[in-house]
Amino acid sequence: SPSLAGFQLGASYGEASGVRNYQAPAAGIGSPNVAGDLGNAYAVNLRYAGEMSGVRIAAGVGYERLNEDGVVTPAGSTKTVYGGSLSLMHVPTGLFVQGHYNRYRTVEAVTATGNVWHIAGGIAQNWFGIGNTSLYGEYGRGSNMWAVNTNNLANVGNLSFWGIGMVQHVNAAAMQLYLGYRSYSSSRVVDPSISVIG
Repeated sequence: SPSLAGFQLGASYGEASGVRNYQAPAAGIGSPNVAGDLGNAYAVNLRYAGEMSGVRIAAGVGYERLNEDGVVTPAGSTKTVYGGSLSLMHVPTGLFVQGHYNRYRTVEAVTATGNVWHIAGGIAQNWFGIGNTSLYGEYGRGSNMWAVNTNNLANVGNLSFWGIGMVQHVNAAAMQLYLGYRSYSSSRVVDPSISVIG
C-alpha cells in the first residue's frame, strides 16, 4: 500500500495445484503428476519507518499461514508464524539497538510450537572517512524449533547463540565488508541427524 504517516500495509496470497511429488509415488518414479491441491499460503504485514527527536525508528509486525492439502504431508496440515521487529538508532551518536521475535506453530501428525528471538546493539560512525563502521554485539535464542521443523515432540530443546562483529561501508565502491563471530550452544539434541557446531 502507499505509505501513510510512515505506515505501510502489505499482503500476499499464493496457491499451487497439480504438482509433481518430489518423493516416489506409489506407482513408481516417473508417474504422472500427483492429483490434488498442494495448498495455499497467505500473509499480511504492517511496517513503520520514521524519525522522532533524532531517533530513527523502523518496526514491523506480520502473520503468515500455509495450508497443506495432503500431497506430501497429511491433509489439513498447517504452518503458521507471527512476529514483530523493532529497530532504533540515535542519529547524532550512531548508537542503535534492534530485535525481533517470531512464534511458530506446525499442525501435522502432532501440534508443535516454538519461538525464536534475537537482539543486537552497537554503534555506527564514519570514523575513517570512507563510510560508516558499525560495531555490534548480539544474542539470540530458539525454543523447540527442532520439534516445529520435524513435527516430532521428542526433538525438544533450546538453541542459543551470542556474537560480535563489524560492518565497514565503503561508499565509493557501494560495498560493505563484514567480519563476525558467533558461538552456539544447545541444551538438548535427541535426533542424531541434527548437529550443532559452536
